[in-house]
Amino acid sequence: MMRILLIIAGLIAGSAQAAETYQSALFGVQVTKPDAWEVLNGTSDGVTVLERDKVRLAQAIKLHLKSPLVELAKHREPFNDVSPSVEIGIGEFSDVKGFEGEGLLVKYFEALKGAFTEFAFEQVPLTTTIGGRKAGYARFRHVVDLAKIGKVNIVSEMWAIPRDDFYIMIAASTRGDEKTGKRAEIERIVQTVRFVD
Repeated sequence: MMRILLIIAGLIAGSAQAAETYQSALFGVQVTKPDAWEVLNGTSDGVTVLERDKVRLAQAIKLHLKSPLVELAKHREPFNDVSPSVEIGIGEFSDVKGFEGEGLLVKYFEALKGAFTEFAFEQVPLTTTIGGRKAGYARFRHVVDLAKIGKVNIVSEMWAIPRDDFYIMIAASTRGDEKTGKRAEIERIVQTVRFVD
C-alpha cells in the first residue's frame, strides 16, 4: 500500500507550519509546500528510484488515476470560499502516447468540452518548461456556484509533463479577484517542482 513520504525541508520557530517537501520517487516528482499552506492530501510511494520497476509503476498509476499524489491549499478545510490550491496527479497514456505536453492539454480540453461553466481561455495550450522539463501549459477562467456565496469567477492553470509510461498533471486554481489568495503564491509553489529520473 502506498504510504506518505514526508521530508521536512526546514523548521520555523513559533506556531507556523514548516515548509515541507512531498516526494514520489516512483513517479519522479517532488514539490515544496510553503509555510502556512495546508496539505489536503499527500501520498507517495516511499521507494527509492533504484527500486522503481514497470510492474510497481503500472500498479501505482492505476491507484492514482483518481487520487492526486499531493493536494495543497492555502486555507484549512472546511473553508466557505475558494481556497487557492495546487494539485499534482498522474495520468496514463492510452490514446495520447507520444504527445508532448501541449498536445496532452489540447486532448484534455477536447475531452472536457462543456464541463466548465462560462469557460474561456486566458492562455491557450502552449509549450513551456517546468522543473527543467518540457511541459504543456494553459490558463483559463470559469465560474463555480458556491452554496453560501453564489457564483465565483475562477482562474485555473494546468501543466502537463510527459514521462515514459505516464504523464504528470499539475492543476492550480484561485479566485479571479484573488480575494482569498494570490496567483503569485501558486507560481512560487510551481517553481519548486522538481523531477527525478
